[in-house]
Amino acid sequence: MRNGWVIITCVVFAAAFAAMFISLRAEQAQRAQLNSVTAARAELADQIREFHELSARQPDAMFGAQPEAEFEKSVRACIQASRLNPRTRYSTRAGSDVAHSNQAADSAALRKRSATVEMAGLSPAQIGSFLVHWRESQHVWMPERIQLLHDQRSGKNMYSLRLECSVIYHAEGWE
Repeated sequence: MRNGWVIITCVVFAAAFAAMFISLRAEQAQRAQLNSVTAARAELADQIREFHELSARQPDAMFGAQPEAEFEKSVRACIQASRLNPRTRYSTRAGSDVAHSNQAADSAALRKRSATVEMAGLSPAQIGSFLVHWRESQHVWMPERIQLLHDQRSGKNMYSLRLECSVIYHAEGWE
């Protein structure tokens, strides 16, 4: 009878060891799966972070719009945003349009266009407001020259602003 108990005890221990071995294998598989999911989650978090960084970047070239029309639209939006009188007299003028030379080999379709806006009868505060809004909203039209002319005819402290800008744009399909 004693041999029977020994056999039963051995079978129970063998079953317990087998169950423990199986559970260890299952735990290892679950850890591997957890590590895989954790790595995938980290990769997704990196991709989301990169997306947010790229979406926050401002473009440095213009695509899909004619530069002259885009410049006029930008000036109107800036006048409105800086709360200048909507009847503020201004004029825009397109300047040179030349091929943009860049070190990149695929820059053949890039062009550089200049444009100028002139506004008369502005106070220093209005000029400052306009220029601040231009800086904050315009990332493709880069100022190249700012000229202020004092209005000698008026007893007020008024100026004319001349803002010369340029843009790099993709000309393919416009010609």
